[in-house]
Amino acid sequence: MLKQELKKVFIKRYYLLIFFALLAAELVLCVVQGGKEGLSGFDKEAYERFVNIYAGQITEEKAKQLETSFMYLDNADDLRLFGEAFYQSGDITPEEFEQLQTELEQYMSGRTGINVFREHYAYASASPAREIVNSEAWTELFSNDAADLLCVFAVIVFTVSAFVAENETSFSLLRRTTPKGRKALYRTDLKLGMVTAAGFSLICSALRLGVGLAKWSIRDFGAPLESLELFENTSFGGSLLGGYITIAILKALGAAAFCAFCFILGNLFTSSVTVLLAGLLSVLLPQYVLRDARIYYVSPVSLLRGTGFLYGNVVLEEADALPFTVSETAGTLALPISLFIAALIVLCAFLFVKKRGATK
Repeated sequence: MLKQELKKVFIKRYYLLIFFALLAAELVLCVVQGGKEGLSGFDKEAYERFVNIYAGQITEEKAKQLETSFMYLDNADDLRLFGEAFYQSGDITPEEFEQLQTELEQYMSGRTGINVFREHYAYASASPAREIVNSEAWTELFSNDAADLLCVFAVIVFTVSAFVAENETSFSLLRRTTPKGRKALYRTDLKLGMVTAAGFSLICSALRLGVGLAKWSIRDFGAPLESLELFENTSFGGSLLGGYITIAILKALGAAAFCAFCFILGNLFTSSVTVLLAGLLSVLLPQYVLRDARIYYVSPVSLLRGTGFLYGNVVLEEADALPFTVSETAGTLALPISLFIAALIVLCAFLFVKKRGATK
């Protein structure tokens, strides 16, 4: 049965072509979005040079070296003028003057990149639990805190191709006359859709990581997640790579739960257009209506976003006053509640077909 359904949906109904076309569009989107990241006039080479030299834990030796480097950065113009004066007065040799010019040039030409690195270093040095990492690269990788609409569209198209289209053409009436044409075939399509949705989401996360690796020199996979300013208040004790994988898995679970939700819509409505609009609105509306922490309690949209579960809370404390939360991206109960709701959606999707008949 599974082999027949695979052939029907992916080959005869051309979903395989749609699948790869959407993946190609996802790749293009990752490249385009990646090209827009960064600051205006940002000197990437200078930034990465400093990251590669000083990446990792901040030692006393690194701190002293960086203090000297930042001193050169702040006074590069004055040092260059002093060097010219000393050279003209004969206090230094031409070779010494040329060496000084070469050393100062790397600070003057790469000033914007070094200043960005300096900001990241100041953040990392504020806590012993942090390390110097390629913050610009990792921020770009983690910046997609919204449901991937291409993934959402891929899930809806699968639901329409495998299930809703047959209700529109009344072909479902014919297949119900077969021994396994009711619950068994429906559940096979649902399982296939959930696996396909999760697979598409995981591939998209892998593509995003691949584009990041191609664009940046990333070597700090094992650094604590807190090393990135984006996760300054996270309670997640894992690494940057572990955080990325965790988010990728959450998004995949969200895609699978969303597929189950679309099958529920397919049971409620027999029109492909209705299922398409209802599916899209169920993802878009909560993200525009709920712009605070409440969005992370609305599953499967919360899981499709994923990243916010690792942000943590921003808490300020004042003298003679109780601490209070300034902003809350996702509360401690957001993830278990989202997973529980997603499980209920999947369960309802598998049981919903019972209303369609009593035979298997």
